Amino acid sequence: MPKMQYDSISLEVCPSALPYAWYDQVLNDAGEYKYREQFAGTTCDSVEHVLNFVVLPIATSQDTIVACDSYMWNDSIYTVSGDYSYTTTGSNGCDSTTIMHLTINSSARVSVPITACDTYTWANTGETYTASGIYYDTTLTCVNGCDSIVELHLTINHSTESTEDTTICY
Repeated sequence: MPKMQYDSISLEVCPSALPYAWYDQVLNDAGEYKYREQFAGTTCDSVEHVLNFVVLPIATSQDTIVACDSYMWNDSIYTVSGDYSYTTTGSNGCDSTTIMHLTINSSARVSVPITACDTYTWANTGETYTASGIYYDTTLTCVNGCDSIVELHLTINHSTESTEDTTICY
């Protein structure tokens, strides 16, 4: 009677390779699997193949980000809060996915129209202006941590002086 022979191998696969076909079996899970081949024309076992089957893990990480107005991530600009994912190849050769939980807070922008005669001193900045224009105060922060911009739309009306000769009769 022939002697039984054995062979043993280890195989690592990424989850994307599942299901995996090995001899007459379809593998979906890690574990030890066996397959026996028989000698031709006999009912005796001749070779037992043993497979140590390893399913590599998918690397997944999560980041929570809070940003003002927009956020750049992996060469893309995001302006809306939400959950976003990015998949790349991990160090084990399998997919690696990062999930970003993004909250976008908006900066506040307020326009203040003012009309003044000759000069105007803006209480926000303490600056005195003598010319019409748009002036900005960017030193404020909103309660959500983002910049608050106040635009002063200033119109300066300059006083005019005129002289008129008059004669008074008595």
